[in-house]
Amino acid sequence: SRSLGDIKTCASKHEQRSHKKPLKLMLDTREQRFQHECTQDKQVRKIFASYKEFHSKCRASPKCAQRGLIWKTCKEGLGDQFRGLTTMLFVAMRSGRPLFLAWLESGQDMLQFFPETGLDLSPPPGMDGCKNYEGKMTDQEVYNVVKTPSTSCYIFSTNQPPRSYHVLPDAMHTRHFWKPIACGLNFLFSPKLSDRDREILNDISGSYAAIHHRVSDSHLGSRFKDHDRMICRALSCVKMLGFSKVLVVSGSDTTKTRARASAASLGLQVFASSTLAQHTGGICGRNASCR
Repeated sequence: SRSLGDIKTCASKHEQRSHKKPLKLMLDTREQRFQHECTQDKQVRKIFASYKEFHSKCRASPKCAQRGLIWKTCKEGLGDQFRGLTTMLFVAMRSGRPLFLAWLESGQDMLQFFPETGLDLSPPPGMDGCKNYEGKMTDQEVYNVVKTPSTSCYIFSTNQPPRSYHVLPDAMHTRHFWKPIACGLNFLFSPKLSDRDREILNDISGSYAAIHHRVSDSHLGSRFKDHDRMICRALSCVKMLGFSKVLVVSGSDTTKTRARASAASLGLQVFASSTLAQHTGGICGRNASCR
């Protein structure tokens, strides 16, 4: 374990080497950028608001809901699934259809882990005889199928990102598809812990900091090794900001173990899932041994 002085020294040296801005300024800048990218544009704000109202009314009407688009779990990783379901969101917006998610993993309804923002995304009863399309279809290919005024419902399991000029709102056109993905996810889901999340994390409550350590497929589980310096910097930030609780979210069990050990000497209480992360597609990158 490290003392607080050691960790502050580590973080300070890192900032000097990387010439990074102070943490508080970085946080403010990031929040301001998010507001600018996703909600400041009047066109996007109007599209999102109109679609939310339409979705609520359409879901309550069996005739309208029957024209829905259902995104079904694709056998890929969570990042790929985010790409696919946001593609379906923008296709649904453009084609004037309600979006529903049949999002199941290992028998679990994934919607229980993602609090919705007023949209009921679970498929309503009575959606029978939907046309089912398998495979990695682009947003343009999906749109070409559903843009006709057909009364049929459709099921897609694509994992392709939203990028077509014919599907995305004008203000969402960007060189990188992560912008519409991030904005789409924010529209669909609330950035807070669900009741199921809190149950898994021993009912975390009150104010807390959060550390999100994203790893590649090949580092899922206990294979990630280069964690000491990253944990050192992150826990230093948590302590210096005055938090006593920290939520650690990572696909690396090694990272979570190290965080627990380091946080103890700092008087920090760590909340993290005790479950070993596994790839939702059944593989971990190119490492076949984790199947």
